[in-house]
Amino acid sequence: MSARARLIRQKTEQFVNILFWHSIMMTMTTPLARLTRGRWASASFLYWGVIVFCWLFYWQMDVRVKKDSENPQIDESFVYKTERKTKGVDFAFGFHAFSGLFWLLTAWVQMSLLKTSKTLHRMFGVVAIISFSMHMVASLYNLYFDYMKHRPLPRLLLAMACMDSIVCMVTAITQARRKDLAGHRDAMIRCFIYSIEGAGTIRTIASLQAFLGLGPTECQILWNGTATHCLYSYTWRLILTRYLSMSYLGLYTVHRNNKNFTRSFLLELLWFSLISVCLMNSRRMTAIDAILQLCPVLAAPAALATLALVRVVVARESRLG
Repeated sequence: MSARARLIRQKTEQFVNILFWHSIMMTMTTPLARLTRGRWASASFLYWGVIVFCWLFYWQMDVRVKKDSENPQIDESFVYKTERKTKGVDFAFGFHAFSGLFWLLTAWVQMSLLKTSKTLHRMFGVVAIISFSMHMVASLYNLYFDYMKHRPLPRLLLAMACMDSIVCMVTAITQARRKDLAGHRDAMIRCFIYSIEGAGTIRTIASLQAFLGLGPTECQILWNGTATHCLYSYTWRLILTRYLSMSYLGLYTVHRNNKNFTRSFLLELLWFSLISVCLMNSRRMTAIDAILQLCPVLAAPAALATLALVRVVVARESRLG
């Protein structure tokens, strides 16, 4: 292996490690809130501060709340309704949380710990594919369950993240079968970045927006955590989330230093920027959302087909040369 190839692999491993630990820390708070408090909540890092304070000051970690209480604690922005009031929420959120964390773990093991052993990498790849499939099924089911009561446009953007992840995973498997290891790694990095948008990436954007007093959080608090009446602010949270993913991909592109991959990255950045410009105006955004709502059978599949075609073109551009 050349010195340049070893350097790329080393930087890729460091990159994956940072994304993994960042996503784990940002994501664990919500399921831990359910386990310790008996309810799903939008919990922040302050959650850990409360636990540590109670343990040090009182020598105990009793942070339970009144059963079915919907009053946010100091570290929460809003609390989701419990299973008693919204049937199926525990399964939808629990399956999504477990599958997402399982995929994070298996992807990290596959790309970081087993990168040098072809045999183990190939064997554990089956586990990684299973965990990825579970993650996609859980994400799509959560989108179907739709506790947040999203409007059609945000749901389309959320579905786009799943579709991008699936296309990249199929591309990665195809490249592996063709013995194109560099193409396999490139596609898997893309898949990993898009698949964790609902974990650390969107929580980073949400935390930044909350710190600045922007975003849909204040609106969602007024509507018990739902986003039906927060179309503009929530859609832009999703757009900024994808831009953060693009910045991750941009960092990988820099140290990848390959003209074909760089061309595909710039093409993708240009395409998503065009989408963002179309959604910059609130009236235009509302009109697009209305079209998706009035003609869901035609508009949504057409939009997803267009997005899938662009994703395939981007994947093809990264392999040219």
